[in-house]
Amino acid sequence: NQFVQQGLASWSYSGNFIVFSALEVGQEYWQLYELNLNSSELRRISTNYSKNYLDPIYNIDDSRIYCVTNSDSSSADEKNDVFELELETGAETRITSNNTRDHHPCLSPDGRKLLFESLVDEDYLGIGKWEIRSYDFVSKTESRLIEDENIRLFPHFSSDGNTVYFTELLLETASLGIGAYKIDSQELESLQSNGNNAMNVSPF
Repeated sequence: NQFVQQGLASWSYSGNFIVFSALEVGQEYWQLYELNLNSSELRRISTNYSKNYLDPIYNIDDSRIYCVTNSDSSSADEKNDVFELELETGAETRITSNNTRDHHPCLSPDGRKLLFESLVDEDYLGIGKWEIRSYDFVSKTESRLIEDENIRLFPHFSSDGNTVYFTELLLETASLGIGAYKIDSQELESLQSNGNNAMNVSPF
């Protein structure tokens, strides 16, 4: 096996390929790979062995990958941004540009918006404040989706693009739950009420 570790996999929209991050034997940083449906063809997408590539997803037509990495291969990855990688060439385009650590991008069904979680305060309550942010490809602007004292992770769009589901750390109960945010009405709702912890919810 050429990999020491592998994970963070995501299916293509066609269902014919899967993209994932992996750490090769003898290497220090995680790279991106694509595997076809019957596992007969494996190819590397990322081209820089000097930095990590994590949390990959496909764009709508499966021609590009969105993932998180940093722009400077000589720096640590604590300040990851979302990047776009061309599947054929591995050419990188930076999407988000902020002073925070971004992770887990999620593309809207129409391909016009990208959600991601961002570490906006590393010292918040000793665990760090993560919030969900949105990037608009049309206006090329980044904004906060929800602003309050709770911590939210792993955003996912509903199939119609009107609702965002996520994992939330509720400070009042110190528990992980499932949350939903209606984009049109800006209505925020906690969906889980049985007292169990939940993580990385997906509507599909």
